[in-house]
Amino acid sequence: AKPAEMAVLQAYLDVHMGVAFSEEDNIGHWDEIKALWKLAFPDREIPGRKDEQWKLLGFQGQDPVSDLRGVGMLTVRMLSFYARNSPADFQLGRTRADMDLGPGTGTGGGYPFACAGVNVCFLLIDALQLRRSGEGNRTREGRLSEKSRAALARLMARGEASDAFGEMFSAVFACLEAEWTRRNASYFEFQQVSESVRANLLAVLSKSDAPTSIADLRARILA
Repeated sequence: AKPAEMAVLQAYLDVHMGVAFSEEDNIGHWDEIKALWKLAFPDREIPGRKDEQWKLLGFQGQDPVSDLRGVGMLTVRMLSFYARNSPADFQLGRTRADMDLGPGTGTGGGYPFACAGVNVCFLLIDALQLRRSGEGNRTREGRLSEKSRAALARLMARGEASDAFGEMFSAVFACLEAEWTRRNASYFEFQQVSESVRANLLAVLSKSDAPTSIADLRARILA
């Protein structure tokens, strides 16, 4: 990727990665979480800050903020993008939060949906070795990660950065759901399914004929 293309990717990461939840009303982070709830449950009242109902969205505890400490508000923003742009896939995944976490019954068992969104963000950050400016050295850096990061940068430079990253998140989450169904997986196999999806993502992005558009990227990840 050209320096200008990498700069677009880096600017996006500097704005959106590592943004911790803020209690300040003027920041609007709680409003973003409430908006995510309405995307999932348009006809339900929004729960208070600490409420068992947040588990219906796939948070593990009563306070959704406690599950965001790893990647912060990026998860909320990516899940919201997923809901707005792939509503059928989003709702299909959301129903996993209603299911038993044990062995599947043909299409796989349940998993905490929102927490899975945290894991997909981690997967993207780790697989592509994404870092904010000045954040330190990359670990496990390899040719696959480097080529994949360059491919993402080229896609971002051709359109809206948030669209490219959000579409990648959406495609990877849909790929996870498809692999989950194929394996009839249980929650205890989440790590194995995630590793399979990660390997597929790197294989797609690191090919010499890397995706040339967001639509191409999504088609290849879900192929």
